[in-house]
Amino acid sequence: MAAVAIAIVSVAGRRGARRLEGLKRALAALEWLEQQPPPVIVAPVSQPSQPFRLSVPNNAMDVVARAWQRGNETGKDANPATHKAMKMVEGMTLVDGDAVHFLWPLRPKSNDVLAFAETLFLTARNLVALGWGIDMAVGNGQVLSDSDVATLTKTGERWSPLARDAGSCLRVPVTGSLSELHQRHERFLRRITPDGGFVPVPAFSAFRRVGYAREQDRPSRPYVAFQLLHPEQQRFRSFRSVLTAKVAAMARHAVAQVTQETGHTEQGVDVAQWLDQYVHGHGRTNDTHLGRFAYLPLPTIDPSDVVGGIRRVLVAEPADGTGEHVNWLRRILSGQSLVSEPEQNLEAYLAPLPISDSVLVRYTLPSTEWATVTPVVLPWGDSGKPHRAEKQFLKALRHAGYRADELDHLELRREPFWRGSELARRYFLPKHLTGTASWHVWLRWKHAFTGPLAIGSGRFYGLGVFASWRN
Repeated sequence: MAAVAIAIVSVAGRRGARRLEGLKRALAALEWLEQQPPPVIVAPVSQPSQPFRLSVPNNAMDVVARAWQRGNETGKDANPATHKAMKMVEGMTLVDGDAVHFLWPLRPKSNDVLAFAETLFLTARNLVALGWGIDMAVGNGQVLSDSDVATLTKTGERWSPLARDAGSCLRVPVTGSLSELHQRHERFLRRITPDGGFVPVPAFSAFRRVGYAREQDRPSRPYVAFQLLHPEQQRFRSFRSVLTAKVAAMARHAVAQVTQETGHTEQGVDVAQWLDQYVHGHGRTNDTHLGRFAYLPLPTIDPSDVVGGIRRVLVAEPADGTGEHVNWLRRILSGQSLVSEPEQNLEAYLAPLPISDSVLVRYTLPSTEWATVTPVVLPWGDSGKPHRAEKQFLKALRHAGYRADELDHLELRREPFWRGSELARRYFLPKHLTGTASWHVWLRWKHAFTGPLAIGSGRFYGLGVFASWRN
């Protein structure tokens, strides 16, 4: 992406130099582009081609130069053609075309924004090369409708930007990138001084790294996990799995307390708003940009795949979270107490849980097959009919950030898939979920997904939690 950006800037400079007005338009469009969010990238699918060996120049011109310096122009060392090595080359074959598409949303779709886009399209069409000029390239640009984008993303691999440094990291421009590129170019032209000296050009720094991943490579949600310790005895504190929503409520209360004590929040967000929306999940509207914590008590799964009581709890950020908030919880929440409401009884203490914990990995490691340990809650009603429940589940799947076409197979039933789990109707539900339908679900994905995985209306407080299935 960095090479493409620099090439476009270079083209804009060459074309714009012919007309001052054209240069001003190109620079304005590029300044607008550097302020846009990272684009979605659609690239052709690639596969390794048949490896082959070829002879390439060895990095030994110093040997040739010394031979020439000694006056030896005909010997073996003086001939560059003799300094070669055999190299194994494994190329890549592109499937579904050879174009890479960068997709930026046009928001707002005003006349000024469309003018910027048209200027960038004109500039891209004059690309001839990338890098130092040896990689030939052809550029183009156009405004696509939503249906055009949907069609395009079906033909190749869709790489989406992540909010954190994960996946395959690429450099993307930020405000000031264009200005620094111009300054570096000026310094590059003056790197040789009149007296023959050399002034090094500083490395380019006006960029940020953004992680990219395909849907099937979706990284794990940022999370932190704790074990529940008995307040009076040296052992685990265990809760019945049907009380998962109550344990989640106690964990949420503990997070709310440390938030109030420390004033932790996001940049530019009032503490009270962050506490109300991100911690408690209240006051949410379609305009709310904040995510929210998910509090997921984890029923124990023993080596024989039998589900037991809740002895662990996991707190997760949204799928696009940066990990900042769970890292804060990892430092601040250890040693905090879980208190029941309204009795205010001390129920347990929180202690750090290693990521290698044998139960935790059942909820977090990649797998293609998953089954609910606690049932999925479907709020729209299903009249007790499995086919209607399946349609409602697919809606819940989308609300949780997944797509139906990512599924290979699913099965819903009232009875649990895991031994030791309870019937779906036996799990405690908060008041606002009274009258909803609950189902146990088994899923097989087309690609492996990394947990934690929670789906349904109770996915923020321990209902609809899946564990990796193994037979």
